[in-house]
This record gives sequence, C-alpha cells and structure tokens, in this order.
Amino acid sequence: MFETQTDVTLLGYASAQQPDTRGIRTWEVAGTAHADSYLIGPYVGALGCQSEVNMGPQHVVVEAALQDLVTWVVHGTPPPSPPPFSVERKPSTLARDSNGNVIGGVRTPAVDVPVSTLSEVAPTGSSVICTLFGSTAAFTPSTLASLYGSKANYIAKYTADLDRAIAERYLLPSERASLLAQAQQVQFPAG
Repeated sequence: MFETQTDVTLLGYASAQQPDTRGIRTWEVAGTAHADSYLIGPYVGALGCQSEVNMGPQHVVVEAALQDLVTWVVHGTPPPSPPPFSVERKPSTLARDSNGNVIGGVRTPAVDVPVSTLSEVAPTGSSVICTLFGSTAAFTPSTLASLYGSKANYIAKYTADLDRAIAERYLLPSERASLLAQAQQVQFPAG
C-alpha cells in the first residue's frame, strides 16, 4: 500500500494503519500530499491554489514501490518495511521534526536533508481541490545557511542520504542523476 501524508490524515487512513505482514507492505511516504506538483504539472496555476503545492518526490518513490512489487511477485523478495508515521489519533495529526517535516515513513533526501517544509496541509481557506495538494514552504536563505553552512555541505549531505535511500530500495538508481541535478539548483546565500 502506498500512502501519502494526506491519505493518512485528511482521508482517514490513520484509522486503518496496521503492521506489515508476510503479504502486506505499507509505504507511508514522508513529504507527500495526495497529489503534487509533478502530477498537476502545467495546470497548477489554473487551480487557484493559494500557495506553492507540495513538491515532494512522490512520483520517484512510486516508481521504486512498483519495481519492488514486481520483484516481490516474480522473485519472492519482499519490499522493505519502513516505520509508519508517528500519528496522534484524535484528530489524526502527524508528528513533525524541527523543520516541520513529518517523522517516520519512507525517508528521502527531500525530508532528511530539507530545503523546505513539505506538507499535506494547504493554507486555511483553500479550495477543496487544493486541500489535496498540500504545500511547500521554502526555507529562507538564512535557514539554509544555518542548516548546512554552504552549498557544498548541503550537496554532500544530500548525496549521502540519496545513496542511503537507493540502497534501502526506496528510490531507483536510475533516478540518482536527476535528483542530484535538482539539488544542484537550490540557491544558497553568497558568502
């Protein structure tokens, strides 16, 4: 099962959470919303959302999940079993780290070496459709500097975490170059 943060909270999956079994694997994926900027593509502006929609790496984790499912069916090798999100039950809210990103679930560099808060929550007053797209709140240049010191340090940490996520089979090796290229686009303050 593939669950986003929105699925767990707003759409009620938290009440159905269960441990993995011999025949079930659940991937609750950190930094994701029910739909995101990748899925919406060029139509994001037409939707009238009040903030930047979730830009998490959902699509690349889905690709790895599908590959792991095929490997499980064909070769009997089960997918990895990540820890679930830490959820407060009433109302269903997710525990978050000091950067505002969810704790637990499938981890990618987008949440472990963050440059933004990736949330399932849209701003108050958002349209019904926009509530499914969550939000992205980019860190300020001073926050980036305090977290990483320099772009070189950020890239080194990002690369190490990316390699970890690939080794754990939550990302495909074929995505490595494009994800590193995206990380290279992050703007750091001069100095």
